Amino acid sequence: NRADERTMRARRVGESTALRKQQREKMMSLKRVHHSGDDEDEQDKIIDEAAAKIEIAELLKTIGGPDSARALARLKRFLARGSEIVELFLKTDHAMETLLRVLTVPGQQLDACSCITNIAASISAHTTEAMRAAPYLISFLGSSDALLQEQAAWGLGNMAGDGPACRDALLAQGAAPALVATLQSPSASVVQQAAFAASNLLRGPNTHAIVQSFLDLQVEHVVQRRFVEFASVEGVISELCWVLSFLTANNADAVTRCVATGLAPMLLALLEYGVSSLDLLAADFVLPALRTLGNVSAASDELLEVATADGRLVRSLVALLASSHRHLKLESTWVLSNIATGPSDLVLRTIEAGVLPHLVAMLSGAFEMRKEAAFAL
Repeated sequence: NRADERTMRARRVGESTALRKQQREKMMSLKRVHHSGDDEDEQDKIIDEAAAKIEIAELLKTIGGPDSARALARLKRFLARGSEIVELFLKTDHAMETLLRVLTVPGQQLDACSCITNIAASISAHTTEAMRAAPYLISFLGSSDALLQEQAAWGLGNMAGDGPACRDALLAQGAAPALVATLQSPSASVVQQAAFAASNLLRGPNTHAIVQSFLDLQVEHVVQRRFVEFASVEGVISELCWVLSFLTANNADAVTRCVATGLAPMLLALLEYGVSSLDLLAADFVLPALRTLGNVSAASDELLEVATADGRLVRSLVALLASSHRHLKLESTWVLSNIATGPSDLVLRTIEAGVLPHLVAMLSGAFEMRKEAAFAL
């Protein structure tokens, strides 16, 4: 009966959590290093620990003086080399204190913020140190300087991507309203980084209250407007889709509110366009768009009808099942499992669209493939 089918769909959402987290982390880096134009030459240079310590000490002595800007530019490139350099920096006396002081100096805040971004992109212990700069970065989101806004959002995204402890600390400091406001920037690059940070705040365990705080800020309306205004900017659209995917995960109210803004047909059109691409992996928005539509299909019978009414979702799923991209096939099979708990006429239309041969073929694949296909069948 329908009650049993709804229960099955709810159970399916829960059982998919581990798989979806794993695939998402493969597709989207939770932290991103800021590389500047001449970083390739920097990365090729071999420097031993002793020399690195000397250079870091010299740069820190220079920061705050007449040649501070050059030293900061050099330091941000140096910190992009990875966790070993970051570790040496943080072990240097008064290193973070020096960097924090420069965050208050107009004209040097951007490079100082880039340094913080690269420290936050390192291992968890380093991100915890970078969190000391979080209040500055949150305040920079309100700057009139778009480059500073972008870099601040980037740094906050790296901090939020470290895990629940940093995420919750940022939320307590007011990161959510600041980021939702920043999502309304006229700059595509600012919106892209703000969406990256917002998606990291929304991911992870125990996010119901976090999702509600974003809904209280009417983030779904902001995202819908940005979808329209930046429709041709794939990087922005991809990050906005990740926001929607985490906003709507296991939250029927969030799904209902997003659908009410008219986002569902936009996502369906986006998925259809991405699936038609010759290189699905180049279409970074396919996975988060698919996942969001999967969340819609899992929320209720009424929302399942919204997602499947015009047939575009099922046609896209068939195309994805026929692709060679394993993560997209697994995600598509999860969505099909939700559709399969729907009304019998919808199940029949789905079968007639040609999903069965693909699902049967998956039964000969790896364990995860077999498991997902068996559940859908």
